[in-house]
Amino acid sequence: MKETPPVGLDSVSIRLAQIFNGQEPTTALSDEGSGLEFEPDLKIQPLDLSEQDPPQAWAIDGGQLQILDARSIQVVATRASRVCFSQKKRVFEEQGPLHLSLLGGTQSIQEAKEWKIALALGEVLDTKLLREYLEWKALAKTIDDSVEKAIVFKDGQLRPDDRIEIDQVVSLLEKAQEKDILLVGFSKQSSLSKGSMPLLAWLSNEASQMFDTTRWWCPVATYSIGGQKIRVVAAKLDSLSRFSFRIDFPAYLDPCFVLNTIRAVSNDVGFPGYPYPLSVADQLATCPSWLSQEIKQLIDDSLDKQGIPLQLREAAFFDRHELMERL
Repeated sequence: MKETPPVGLDSVSIRLAQIFNGQEPTTALSDEGSGLEFEPDLKIQPLDLSEQDPPQAWAIDGGQLQILDARSIQVVATRASRVCFSQKKRVFEEQGPLHLSLLGGTQSIQEAKEWKIALALGEVLDTKLLREYLEWKALAKTIDDSVEKAIVFKDGQLRPDDRIEIDQVVSLLEKAQEKDILLVGFSKQSSLSKGSMPLLAWLSNEASQMFDTTRWWCPVATYSIGGQKIRVVAAKLDSLSRFSFRIDFPAYLDPCFVLNTIRAVSNDVGFPGYPYPLSVADQLATCPSWLSQEIKQLIDDSLDKQGIPLQLREAAFFDRHELMERL
């Protein structure tokens, strides 16, 4: 039977149209987590074509998977993967081991100690934090492994989770500067906004009306990590790209040099304008659903050997939706 249109369809559509038409009463710039010092004016600029091919292009991305969920406790898996390209050829890849963690209750505190993450009173250890911790750990190893003038991509922004030790990140940034390594945070999607309007979409629309070229960039904001100043720009790096991206990098670097260096390794035909090493790292880090079933079976076998009854395990972890939505 065909469903009737959902309640609220008209009001949601009208509201979206108002946002996209620029009828929002406020146009203030914002971002989740704040901490950004926004530019007083957004100046969109064409990007001159001048590729700067780096000797190495490294990329780090993380993956996560929920294995079991009893609401009060969860079993999750996380990992961070690395890849390196040189002269546009893949010369190294490391999928990274899966780390199983039990979250919830008092175990989160113990788990945090084992991971060497400092939690303040009342803070909670979660999957996002574990994944990011592994990414920063992999990033630190990558800075050690990189040659001078290499580019190193981290998926997402360079500002770490507040629960990660800031001194470790500052030390990593300093070491990258000493080795003349270009450290870049590259975000697939962004919470940057202008009022309620997604900022990257607004900038792309504005740029399309301003320039003949479809390659452009725009300074957006800055923020600090310890004493290190980080610049945030929006950019569309390929004429065939459907999207623009948020890009974070140390503020002492020339933006055009950084963006053209990124362009030199953004040669994925299926995803123009996006760094190909990051695409590969994302594929390596992915945790497919079949992997969850394999790990569940391994946990079941282990609990069987320890005498934990199947009835108790099902009462805790079985997803009731599987029964309710079976038809």
